[in-house]
Amino acid sequence: MANTAIFMAHGTEECEALLIVDLLRRANISITMVSIEDSPEITGAHQIRIVCDETLEEFTPSDEEYLILPGGGQGTERLKGNNELLNLLQEHSRQGKPLAAICAAPTVLAKAGLLDGHTATCFPGCENEFGPGVRYTPDRLVEDGSVLTGQALGSAIPFALKLIENLRNRQTADTIAERIHYQN
Repeated sequence: MANTAIFMAHGTEECEALLIVDLLRRANISITMVSIEDSPEITGAHQIRIVCDETLEEFTPSDEEYLILPGGGQGTERLKGNNELLNLLQEHSRQGKPLAAICAAPTVLAKAGLLDGHTATCFPGCENEFGPGVRYTPDRLVEDGSVLTGQALGSAIPFALKLIENLRNRQTADTIAERIHYQN
């Protein structure tokens, strides 16, 4: 079974995070929800409480294929400010494993130096935080090498379906899209 992890903080965009978790689980992809806070419970950008599976302190990286970052302004700032998470993302990338970030969260990858030499998208305006080595495009979804980026909440379904395609196959992604009556 494919293993993934999604990292959340206070202020995370709930819809992006939970939509990704939901669709991956529908595809029988294991996804661990990890809080970077002291507690597994986080309060999202719209005051919705989410209880994650574990905290970053408890998280032990193993064979995760993707490490995933949802957006949300405050949540993204908290992710960027967590050196333990930044180090984990850098080590994951050094091992040649893929990363995915949506909305404002690609700026976390940029801060960690993991977008240099890549084309990426993000929530409009956040590209100002990309360094000169990052090629910004306003596309809804960009996959460049082992990095997948999505523009915003409106891109969350195709973003999650692309993760499913990459972790399983196109047929599984198409089946999930059909079951939720998604038409691109």
